[in-house]
Amino acid sequence: MVKLPFSDTHLTLVVVKGYGKNPLMLLTNVEEAEDDPLSILEIYLTRWKCEESFRFIKQSYNLEDVRVQSYIALRNMVSLVIAVFFFVSVVLATGMRLRILLKKVYEKAKRLFEIPPFKQYAICDGIYNLLWGGKFSKQK
Repeated sequence: MVKLPFSDTHLTLVVVKGYGKNPLMLLTNVEEAEDDPLSILEIYLTRWKCEESFRFIKQSYNLEDVRVQSYIALRNMVSLVIAVFFFVSVVLATGMRLRILLKKVYEKAKRLFEIPPFKQYAICDGIYNLLWGGKFSKQK
């Protein structure tokens, strides 16, 4: 148990080795953390995926540069972008029939190194290159 000087809340420090050069230290107020530290890790990783997804949406789709005349139009635009993100993340990434398309999109991304764990960046680049990068060509 850990207690901070400015708070009466009891906290638990969960230390996880193997997620980097240094151990990952998570400070939590979840009471079951001592009994099941892996659940705290899963909660943290899920939250991190959400943060990474919203950062990706804002950056890759230039969501902050959208100019509309009303809140309803902005809401609709954000809904459309999130729907595209869902399609790219879920349908393209898991559909068996679309694996060939996904491979071509990765190739069009023209990555020099391997595809990163958060594949949406490569997919976004590949879709952009397919749609606006020139003519389609057969690869040898």
